[in-house]
Amino acid sequence: MNYIFSPVKDHDKLEEAIVRLYGAQEKEKQLERYRHLLDGFRATFGEREKVAIFSAPGRTEIGGNHTDHQHGKVLAGSVNLDIIAVVAPNEDNVIRIQSEGFHMNTVDLSDLSVREEEYDNSD
Repeated sequence: MNYIFSPVKDHDKLEEAIVRLYGAQEKEKQLERYRHLLDGFRATFGEREKVAIFSAPGRTEIGGNHTDHQHGKVLAGSVNLDIIAVVAPNEDNVIRIQSEGFHMNTVDLSDLSVREEEYDNSD
């Protein structure tokens, strides 16, 4: 399924994707959540012809916390929570990340040098 939308024209496509992802019983609740996300995106970055919307599912580690990246065993379970994001391309080679309630972070792709002042800091 294509999850690239025109926020202005593809309302039915967004509704269909939400029902497939969350189920019909969650449709209205999730539509409000996604509208809030799109409104925040528009307020921060302006109107865009096309955007892509992503959902990253949540999980919890029942046992073996953080051993999975050390080649150990972990018992993980999914939860009914997710993180959602909206993205759109730009022409200036800069990634801008805006999370509600936080300062905007930027990454200039033409300068990826390591900066000591950025350690232990998400700003």
